[in-house]
Amino acid sequence: MLISPRKTKYKKAFKGVNKFSATSGCEVIFGQYGIQVLENLYMKANTLQALFKIISKRIKSSGRIWQRVFPHKPISKKPIEVRMGKGKGAVDHYATVLQSGKILFEFDGVNPDEAKRIFEEAIVKVGAKCRLLVRNFGNVC
Repeated sequence: MLISPRKTKYKKAFKGVNKFSATSGCEVIFGQYGIQVLENLYMKANTLQALFKIISKRIKSSGRIWQRVFPHKPISKKPIEVRMGKGKGAVDHYATVLQSGKILFEFDGVNPDEAKRIFEEAIVKVGAKCRLLVRNFGNVC
């Protein structure tokens, strides 16, 4: 089952504009390592779930994972070969709006080499520029 909100105020949302960089959620707070996205994009809920599975499979029970984003935005789509008009299409999937600098996941309990391997496996699924952040006593480097 995909991640989606239990309840929303409105069933369908406007597209909106995603052209600014993140002002919050751009520092590693909970874990030792963080995956930070460097581009503005919409990320589907199934992509987030695939990332979570990759990270949790590698970490196993030795560490912890924190998911810092959630897919709140409903993306609607009209069926194939339907004429224009007759209103907006039904909700197809949910996505999260990512601004450049936002942290996707944080994890802890692995050595630096293993963290690098986890990051390299995870960025294949993201499809955007990302970087691995390391927290050193409260400072991000």
